[in-house]
Amino acid sequence: MIRLFRTKSGLTVVGHVRRRRLRRAGHCSRSSTMSIPAVAAAVSIGELQSFNKASRRELGASPCTLRTRRRTAVP
Repeated sequence: MIRLFRTKSGLTVVGHVRRRRLRRAGHCSRSSTMSIPAVAAAVSIGELQSFNKASRRELGASPCTLRTRRRTAVP
């Protein structure tokens, strides 16, 4: 079953869960007033340094940068 999942999705189950968490975190960073540590906690990433590193790897920017981009993009 795990092999079938990887074949169909191109990701491991762990990788899929990580991607879903970080996409949710990116959405929360851009669209809410939650603090960055609160966003990390909401997606079950306990260490802020790990959250920042994973965010940069998966979303291409730190949570703070994502939030700043959102604020400057709104007229």
